[in-house]
Amino acid sequence: MNSLSDWAALIASVILVCLTVFQTLLAVGLPFGNAAFGGANAVLSTKLRLASAASSVVSLMALSSNHWTEIDRGLDDSCLLTVTHRQPST
Repeated sequence: MNSLSDWAALIASVILVCLTVFQTLLAVGLPFGNAAFGGANAVLSTKLRLASAASSVVSLMALSSNHWTEIDRGLDDSCLLTVTHRQPST
């Protein structure tokens, strides 16, 4: 956690995890519908539960793609650092 962008990525990931958990709880039928989809029903209808399930899947894909992108970027950066910062032996 050296830069502002690292902190921003961490905060965004935590928020996305919270939203994914919330959407998953809605999809399984817990009564949190008052805080979602306009708040008309405490327990969502089947159609809205399917929408919450789809949202959870998309969020999980976004989280996993961000995780692998960070790993790939880290590997690329370390390879570049190794090549560019190598000092000739004297």
